[in-house]
Amino acid sequence: MARPVPQPEKDIGIWPSDDSGISVQITNYSEQSWMIKEWYSYYTKVGGDQQWQQYTLLPPHKGVKLPDGEVAGDQSIARSVRYNFVRDGFWPPWLDPGVAFKIVQVKNSDNEPERGFMVKASVRLVARNHLGLTESLEDGDLKKFYNDEKAWVPLIFPEVTTWVRPGSAPRVEIRPNATGGPAYHVQVDIG
Repeated sequence: MARPVPQPEKDIGIWPSDDSGISVQITNYSEQSWMIKEWYSYYTKVGGDQQWQQYTLLPPHKGVKLPDGEVAGDQSIARSVRYNFVRDGFWPPWLDPGVAFKIVQVKNSDNEPERGFMVKASVRLVARNHLGLTESLEDGDLKKFYNDEKAWVPLIFPEVTTWVRPGSAPRVEIRPNATGGPAYHVQVDIG
């Protein structure tokens, strides 16, 4: 079975004209719905002075909805959202601006425990950019996760992969566009 084609549903924030910032695109290939529930900012803000927004990614769907409401095609489409961040004020060279997200599986009932994972990205002005990923929500503290030096992965690998725990859950993969530079684009694939 072919993997669904990713289709961005929404851009939250505007990419800066000076081409320096962090862009995180999250795509859902799984059969569950996922919510980008919280974020943490370290010397960044949503681009274009827009507001942060939670966003729910539904499972992939068939076809494309045309403006007249008709659905065309039978190709499977994976839904995605892109968050664009810019520097918030002056970035001293010793501070590495970044963002972190808490992404949770949408529950079918209130009795289900919350499941999900956290991801983080940082633009390093004097070294390689950074990524981080957890396989669970741990204690759910995004600031603590962001500041945990042991939770950063060296960018000597083209991607970082884990499986959401506990229970049987989808694979999560994160891939950066490059290991350095001021225009940092990160792809997060669920499923």
